[in-house]
Amino acid sequence: MLLLVAACSAMPVQGPTVREITENAGADSDYFVVPLSPAVLNELDKIKPPPSLASFGNAPPAPVRMIEKGDVVAVTIWDAGGGLFSPQGAATIGTQRTDIPNQVVDDKGRITVPFAGQIRVAGRSTVQAQASIIHALEKQALQPQAVVNIVDDQSNLFTVVGDVKTPSRMVLDINGTRILDAVARAGGTTAPAFNTIVQLTRKGVSKRVRLAWVLESPAENIYLQPGDTLYVLKDPETIAVLGATKDNLRIPFDTEVMTLAQAVGLAGGLRDIQAEATGVFVFRYEPVSAVAALKPDAKPGAPRGEAMPMIFRANLREPQDYFLAQNFKMQDKDIVYVANVESVQLGKVLVLLRQAAEIYSLTTRPNSIGISGP
Repeated sequence: MLLLVAACSAMPVQGPTVREITENAGADSDYFVVPLSPAVLNELDKIKPPPSLASFGNAPPAPVRMIEKGDVVAVTIWDAGGGLFSPQGAATIGTQRTDIPNQVVDDKGRITVPFAGQIRVAGRSTVQAQASIIHALEKQALQPQAVVNIVDDQSNLFTVVGDVKTPSRMVLDINGTRILDAVARAGGTTAPAFNTIVQLTRKGVSKRVRLAWVLESPAENIYLQPGDTLYVLKDPETIAVLGATKDNLRIPFDTEVMTLAQAVGLAGGLRDIQAEATGVFVFRYEPVSAVAALKPDAKPGAPRGEAMPMIFRANLREPQDYFLAQNFKMQDKDIVYVANVESVQLGKVLVLLRQAAEIYSLTTRPNSIGISGP
């Protein structure tokens, strides 16, 4: 019996047993084991991803758009008949209109207006620019009036690239453009929201989040700012199923929500003889802030805000745990592991002993010329 026990411990195994997982867990280890229960499912539903895009802030655009360097503007001037902009030598009645060709605001923030010279417009609204032009002309023209329009807005652009139908540079709306607005204007994504990541880069800082979370959390659907780049990336969520299931495989999400019961089913279910139904585990990292709620007696050593490994255990010998598995939501990169029955190891040893006995019997059997083996 001692030899059998020693042989069992030395045999190669597919993974840890239920006893090895549960006995090694605790305050002194790197992980905790939490049995599934309705209370645990309720606490898991309360866990939300930490702020990502929302950490950029969500300031709405200024109520008045300013002219900036690089913008293309149009200027139209009116003056009273016979004034500065009237045809020379012509007797005119009423106001005269003059359209100045479109021009780019130069690197010093100025444009040129006939008879007024260079007028600074960068950092000013169109109304303020109009007032500056009128002030420069009022001593030369008769009752001058001016209208300034932004023809080509080059200072309020953002970029959408990646897995969208029409990637391009776009102008921010006067009332503001949010993340979802930008994705919609780019024609939408080429993959479902739960399989899509959006990455916002602003002033050299990049942060990313799943598009499904932006749809669910209004705080993540922030206003874009000039110069922002929105990168849309197709990145399917996947889990791995290992251990005593009929198939060990990597499973991509084909729906927004995949449950533990669905994951086990997609792997072909448990192996009747090999699987330990009491030991269906899900390996995952959870925020330290949530550990106290999931495991009140735990004293995690990791700082708050970090994540630590957690193992959730389902006992599929109990009927109620099937309902719990049906409501346990899988997450990206989760590992589902089904432990082997410990008696499987003993069976392996017995098979080897039987094979050894057969070999011994063959080697000790007298050969055809009457000489016994060694």
